[in-house]
Amino acid sequence: MKLVFVITCFLLPLTANADDLNSSPQDKLVGTWVVPADEDNRSALTFNADGTFELVATDPEAPQRVIGQASGTYKVDFTVSPAHLDLDARIRKPKHEEPVKRTFEMIIQMIDTNRFRISSVGLPERPKAFGKQSHVMQRQLTPPADADK
Repeated sequence: MKLVFVITCFLLPLTANADDLNSSPQDKLVGTWVVPADEDNRSALTFNADGTFELVATDPEAPQRVIGQASGTYKVDFTVSPAHLDLDARIRKPKHEEPVKRTFEMIIQMIDTNRFRISSVGLPERPKAFGKQSHVMQRQLTPPADADK
């Protein structure tokens, strides 16, 4: 009986956190994130485990119409405060033939495992704090309704 108690109370918590010790900071972001439906911005941002990302922005009034896309690589540093998120992106807009390359230096804050706050893109330098133009994104837990099309 004492052995069961020791395993349950002391060893299981250690093994439960073993994955955290072996995971990279980027692992916190892996998955697809969306802007909540109550905001005007309709974006889906997918972070992949290999350090790449994809962003799709759609028209809030016509969600089927893509108004911009970006892809590239990302790096995140949670050891600084606020945490840094850097995107090396190739941006494609529907009316432009050639993608535009751009680097974005942003800040990010994990609110919980399913939500983060991100600073605005397009600022001339990395912000020191979150401003009015920051966005909260939430993890997409279920596939979108049109995923089977």
